[in-house]
Amino acid sequence: MNLRTFLHVLVPFLCWVLSAQAWSACPSEADYATRFASDSANPGLIFDRQRNITWSRCTYGQQWAGISCQGIALYRSYNQVEPELAKSGWRLPTKDELMSLVDTCRTPRLDMNRFMGTYFGDLGATYLTSESVDRNDIYAFDFNKGLLHKFGKGDGARIRAVKDGIDTASAHDK
Repeated sequence: MNLRTFLHVLVPFLCWVLSAQAWSACPSEADYATRFASDSANPGLIFDRQRNITWSRCTYGQQWAGISCQGIALYRSYNQVEPELAKSGWRLPTKDELMSLVDTCRTPRLDMNRFMGTYFGDLGATYLTSESVDRNDIYAFDFNKGLLHKFGKGDGARIRAVKDGIDTASAHDK
């Protein structure tokens, strides 16, 4: 192996080793319990104390049924879902909000105890954000692969609805 080939292998490896992700501690159950709270009167909602937002525990289209999410997790495009969510006071999460749910120590990359309504079907686990990349695309995150990527505003994906502040009303059902 010549020096150039060796450096092409070594430099990316060292970058990974020195990165925060490689050395970051995995969140414990206590970390999750400190950050997330559920309301016993409405366990279909998860309050994120760190970000002061309320998450729907179920994927858009599903309903909370006591101990799990029931129903069909719907595909919606950004163009379809923005007005639907706005009518009920919900919205798409920002890129940072959705990425804050990522747990790199798990596969899938999410706390399934709190967000058990996350859909990992044959079309993947791509969830939309509210942030535009350009005029035709937004950011989306795939919880199977752990990747943030560009996604067409007219293409269908899953939705994890969010509200600002704490919400004691019923979870978003469609």
